[in-house]
Amino acid sequence: MRFSVISCLVSAIILSGCYTHNTTPKIEYSPSKEMIAPEISTGRNEKPVVSAEKFMAVSAHPLATKAGFDILKAGGTAIDAAIAIQMVLNVVEPQSSGIGGGGFLIHYDVNKNNIFAFDGRETAPSAVKSDIFLDKKHQPISFTKAAYGGHAVAVPGLLKMLETAHKKYGKLEWHTLFQPAIQLAENGFPLTERLYKMLDQASYYKKQSLNDYSRYLNNNNSLKNAGETIYNQPLAQTFKTIATNGSKVFYQGDIAKDIIQTVSDAEYPSVMTLNDLDNYQEKIRSVSCIRYHDNKVCGMPPPSSGGVAVMQSLKMLERFNFKDYDVYNPYDVHLTASAMRLAYADRSKYLADPDYVAVPTEQLLSETYLRQRSSLINSKRVMDVVMPGDPSEPVNQYASLKTQEPPSTTHMSIVDSYGNAVSFTSTIERAFGSGLATKSGFLLNNEMTDFDFVATKNDTPVLNSIGANKRPRSSMAPIFIFDKKNNLKGVIGSPGGARIIAYVLPKILYMLHTNKPLNEIVNTPNFTAMMPDSTMEVEAGLDIKELNSKLEKLSYTPYLSDLNSGIHAIQLKNNKIYGAADPRRDGEAMGE
Repeated sequence: MRFSVISCLVSAIILSGCYTHNTTPKIEYSPSKEMIAPEISTGRNEKPVVSAEKFMAVSAHPLATKAGFDILKAGGTAIDAAIAIQMVLNVVEPQSSGIGGGGFLIHYDVNKNNIFAFDGRETAPSAVKSDIFLDKKHQPISFTKAAYGGHAVAVPGLLKMLETAHKKYGKLEWHTLFQPAIQLAENGFPLTERLYKMLDQASYYKKQSLNDYSRYLNNNNSLKNAGETIYNQPLAQTFKTIATNGSKVFYQGDIAKDIIQTVSDAEYPSVMTLNDLDNYQEKIRSVSCIRYHDNKVCGMPPPSSGGVAVMQSLKMLERFNFKDYDVYNPYDVHLTASAMRLAYADRSKYLADPDYVAVPTEQLLSETYLRQRSSLINSKRVMDVVMPGDPSEPVNQYASLKTQEPPSTTHMSIVDSYGNAVSFTSTIERAFGSGLATKSGFLLNNEMTDFDFVATKNDTPVLNSIGANKRPRSSMAPIFIFDKKNNLKGVIGSPGGARIIAYVLPKILYMLHTNKPLNEIVNTPNFTAMMPDSTMEVEAGLDIKELNSKLEKLSYTPYLSDLNSGIHAIQLKNNKIYGAADPRRDGEAMGE
C-alpha cells in the first residue's frame, strides 16, 4: 500500500506536494490552515455503554458528569445539569472551555415540543480593526502569533447565555448549580494524564500566565504528576461571586475589570473595553432542521456552520442505500466523504454571522438545491475538485477562504427525567485559549482567530472577515435526532474544530442505519474529507490498512492522523436511554 503521504505529516501539511495519483489534477493553493495536526493524542480508554430509564448525562470528565448526574437526580432540568457540568469542566478541563469562552446550546422542550438554539458565541470588540492580523505588507500573520496575547481574545459569551437559558428552562436555584465546581476548585481534583500531557506542550500558556500555570507545578518548577491534587482558589471565589450575584458581576464588576486589565496588559494588547463586556448580547435563535428518511435532524444555525454542514451532508446522502453503515466499507466512506466535501465547500463560502452578512441558510438546506448538489456524487468515482454551489444567485460572490479552527473544545449531551434534552458544545478555541489567564482563575479564549484574517480577496468581500461586535464562524455541531413520530431519538456532538462536522456525520449515519451498541458507534474510527481535492485523513492506530488501500484505488489520497474526537452521545430506543463517551478523551456517561 502506498503511504508516501506519511512523509508529509508535519504540523502543517503541504497538500500540493502529497498527491500520489495522476488522476487528480494538481491544485494551486496554500496549505489549508484547517489541516494542521489535530489536538495531541492521549490514548484510548474503551468505555461501556450506559443504560438508564430516567435520565442521562455524558460529558468530557467523570467529575463533571457526576455533577450533572447529581443535579438530575435532585430533580433538576437538562439546563440545570448543563450549567453544573460546564462549571466543573472549567475547573477540571480548563484547556477546553470555561467562562472565558463561548458556546452553542440547543434545548428540546418536550412539553411544548419546541427547540431553541442559544448562541453564546464570543464577539469581536467594538473598536477592532479589520487588519489586526495583517503585517506591515498587509499579509496575514501566522496563526501562532495571532492566537497569542490580548488581540486574540473576543468578548466571552458563555456565562450570559447559560444564565438566559436557566431563566427560561432551569428549575433549581442558580447558586446551587455552582456548588460542585466550587468544592472541586477549593478542595482539589486529581490531575488527569490528558491534562498533564497538554500542559507539557502549552509553552504559550506558561510564558504569559506563569502565576496561573504554577498551580500545576512542583516546588522545583516541574509539572506535577498525573493523579496529584490541583487547586484553584481564585476560580472558587469567582464562582461564589457569580453564584450569589449572577452574570452581571462578570460583565460589569470586578471580574470584568480583571478581564480588561488582563487583555490590555498582555503582549499584543486588545482594544476590548468594559463597555464591550457590558454590552454583550446572547442570542436565542430558531434551530434548522431537515427530514432524513423518516427522521428529523435539527442543529445549530449560523454563525455555527456545523449544523448546516451536517444536515446538508445527510440530505445529499439520502438517495443512497446504506443497508448497514460501516466505515470499514469503502463504498460508505466514499459516499460520506463526497457529501462532506460538498458541504465543506459551501461552508467556506457562505456561512458566517447572519446578523452582519446575508447567509442563505434556507437555500443551502432546500431540497431542490441539495438534490442538485447530490447529483454531483458518483458512487463509483471520486470527484476531482469540489467547488461551492450557488443556492441563491447572490449579487456579491464572497471569496472562499478557510480559517484555522483548533480542536480544543468540549461537548455534553443530556436528557433529564422530564424528557427535555440539551446538546451543548463550548470552547475557548485552541488548548488553553489565548494562553492568558485572569487573576480570577480562568483562561481567556482566542476566538478572534476564527475570523478570516483578510477582509477582501480579489476585490470581493470575505464573509467571515473581522468586524466590530461580529461573531466568528464556528464548526460546532450540537445535534438532535427525532423519529417519524417526532419522539427524541438521539443527542450528539463533539469537539474537534473544523473536523467536528466530519466526526459527527458518520456517527449519525451509524445511529440511523445500524443496530450497533452506542459505545461501538462512538468507538468507530474517524475520517475527514474537508478539502476541494481528494485528500482524506483517516484515524491512526487502528487496523484499517485494507480500507486505505481501497480508498487509494478510488483515487483518494489518504493519510494517517490522530483524529481525537470527543463524541458524547445519547440514544433513546426501546424505552431505554443509552449514553456513551468517546474513548479518545476522559469522558463518562452516567444515568439512572
